[in-house]
Amino acid sequence: MNQTSSKEKDSSKKKDNKKDKKQKPKKQQDSDDKANYNEIYSDIKNNKWNYSIVLALVFFVFLSLYMQYQFEMQQRSFKGEGSEEIDYYDVLGLTEGASSSEIKKAYKELAKLWHPDKNPGCSSCAEKFKLIAKAEEVLRAGLEGGSGASLFKSPSTYLTAHNYHKLVEESYDFWLIVIYEGQHGNNFNQYIADAWNEVSDRFKGIIKFGVIDVLKHPNLLHYIPYKFQYFPNIFTMQHGESELMENLDLFSVTTLVEFIEESFINKVNLTDDYGIKSIVDGYRIWDATKDKESKTEGELVHVTGDVNPNTFFSAKVVVLSPKNYIEIVVKDQAKFYDNELVVYQNDLGYFDKSLSLFKSNRDIRVFVLVNNLVKKDDKYYTEKLAMPIPIKFSAQSHNSNKLQRAFIFMKPLLAPYITKNNYSRHCVNKLAFDSSDSLELAEKTRVNLCVLLIEHSNDKTSNEYSKEFTRTLIEKYRERVDEVANNKESKNSSEEMIIRTNYGIVNIERNSKVQDLYDNFKSSTNASSESESEHGSTEEPLPKKTFPFTPQEKHLFIINDTNEKFLFKSFSSPEAMAEYLADLDDVDYFQDISLGFQYFNDYHINHVSDTLNEEKFFNLTKIIQNSIYSQMKGSYVLTYILLIIANIYYLQYENLPFILCTFGISFLSGLLINIIGFFS
Repeated sequence: MNQTSSKEKDSSKKKDNKKDKKQKPKKQQDSDDKANYNEIYSDIKNNKWNYSIVLALVFFVFLSLYMQYQFEMQQRSFKGEGSEEIDYYDVLGLTEGASSSEIKKAYKELAKLWHPDKNPGCSSCAEKFKLIAKAEEVLRAGLEGGSGASLFKSPSTYLTAHNYHKLVEESYDFWLIVIYEGQHGNNFNQYIADAWNEVSDRFKGIIKFGVIDVLKHPNLLHYIPYKFQYFPNIFTMQHGESELMENLDLFSVTTLVEFIEESFINKVNLTDDYGIKSIVDGYRIWDATKDKESKTEGELVHVTGDVNPNTFFSAKVVVLSPKNYIEIVVKDQAKFYDNELVVYQNDLGYFDKSLSLFKSNRDIRVFVLVNNLVKKDDKYYTEKLAMPIPIKFSAQSHNSNKLQRAFIFMKPLLAPYITKNNYSRHCVNKLAFDSSDSLELAEKTRVNLCVLLIEHSNDKTSNEYSKEFTRTLIEKYRERVDEVANNKESKNSSEEMIIRTNYGIVNIERNSKVQDLYDNFKSSTNASSESESEHGSTEEPLPKKTFPFTPQEKHLFIINDTNEKFLFKSFSSPEAMAEYLADLDDVDYFQDISLGFQYFNDYHINHVSDTLNEEKFFNLTKIIQNSIYSQMKGSYVLTYILLIIANIYYLQYENLPFILCTFGISFLSGLLINIIGFFS
């Protein structure tokens, strides 16, 4: 009773106080507020030296953090005294540690490609050819070092300050990196290298293997997310995420493989046969062995909205496997094309039941499910279509290699947004071959094209262009499936070039250098046309076009990565663009249009990736970890000591809360500067 009565009294007092405040006249309330302000001001004035010391110390913490950030950035940009400005390994498309035979082979291939006699009219080819010859001369003479006696063999890549950012930080690839002290006679290094070489040979073409010699490249320690006190160490890098391998004392081939499989980001959905059935339900199974006329259509739905080639297909890939684990290559593709497709795999014990759902024998094990786009009576319709990826498996075949080729076969069906990070991975075809494959296959002449649909805010073209672009992709894929399934001869015979084309989208506002390249390209083509007309050419000069593009036209940015050429192509109708894309893989047609391609080098661009913007991988966890580590350094210990001394003699606050407060200020300021530094 006493407790309840006291509570009632307290509540009544609060109500009375509120009433008093409400009843106070406005002038009296203003005077009270003014008195409070004066009291605060006089307190600050009387203790100004105390507050000044605190502000000075906080400023010192901020300054220390900023200086540390500048030091780290300076170390990252420092390439080493006396180091070559040009990375000759990069010129030949090799990595440090390449053998003499690899250097010789790369030189022959590039010299043949860039010889001035084979590239008439190319002003930059002679310069490129000289650089290739210089690179071969320097590397063969052993001036760069690290050739024959390297512990870690190919396909491992020796990472340097020249190539780390481009190869690792810009990449979507999964990197496994070993950092070691490269002195000779170290038995543990040799033991690590023997197991490493065996594993890298097993997973080559699927994951990337990097090697850092900390004695030759000590400044690379500022690039990695760990502060190592001893070597060797092994860690992974993928999409801005990293994991460290523990217990190297127990290191072996088995533990390294287990670490790779556990570290790899998994986006694959495991499911039973009922799950597979629910995925397949509603999709028409494409039978590639039937003639086009005998194929029946599924349920057609009229398309009324906009079509974006990046998202319209809603692609699903179903991998059927008799094994009880997910292959690394499947995890890799699911992660890389996370925005474009969803990957499923049957769980253990559901292999045969899942095969029957697709009416397949054990040969075909990978299927792609898409929204098919068809055109009838000038209207567009969609249907759900399940198509095989015609790469045949067998009990003797290497599963990883076959799966990799299956995803490469499917790549032309996808149209991701292209950035510097994913250009090489998506647009450049790097085929994997079984040991049983003919080596002649790898030696055939290839033209590697990447066709990018240009997207920009000033585009006034109708949605018909995007629909035709999307329809053409699916139609070309179906033709390739039928061609392979029926063992038809390719229209490109073995004596002729093979044209392999991938597709994507490039947003012009996000890639300002592509816009600049377009302006320069149009200016140069206009200038050449005017020059021809002055010399009696019957053709009219091209109308001058600069960005923004002509609103009524659709544009493609076509890249020939084989010889680093490019072309901008505009279309005034969707049908013209569809016809152009349909004929692009034809050898004769390609040779006709190839005269319009121009070299990137003529525009002072080394490679197409230099025109594309880089996507930065923001990782708040890593920033926080680095900030916490920075608090442990001697400069910050000194700051805390100074704050404690100031507190004892001037501020007279309780020590523990004050120290926690100053630590918090220091930590937050470090976090802020790291974030600002990242975005800058």
